[in-house]
Amino acid sequence: MLERHLLIRRSTVPDKEDEKTGGLVREITCFPCRTAPGVTMAEPVTAAGQGWTVEEAFQVAKGQVGLDEHEVRKWCSWYRQATVHMLVMVFLVAARRRPTPCQPLTPGHRP
Repeated sequence: MLERHLLIRRSTVPDKEDEKTGGLVREITCFPCRTAPGVTMAEPVTAAGQGWTVEEAFQVAKGQVGLDEHEVRKWCSWYRQATVHMLVMVFLVAARRRPTPCQPLTPGHRP
């Protein structure tokens, strides 16, 4: 039987403007969780934190490779286009992580 939990996360810095007072407040987010018996609370906390990473990756993909710019009518066409966009994103991340070799400086070389 699964156990039910409510994971409540509060922002560490005040970053959201209060509608009534206009002051900055800490944002509070709630996550309903269902876990197997004996699961520590660290696991749902980690899973909730990884969700932010996934959302951030989608936002970057929308901005850099145009993931949100599609005009298709069928699932198959959208799937092909999204696959190409994700492959381009993987290529860009791999290219960014590859170290660039430094050229040895020669006596007459100026950067």
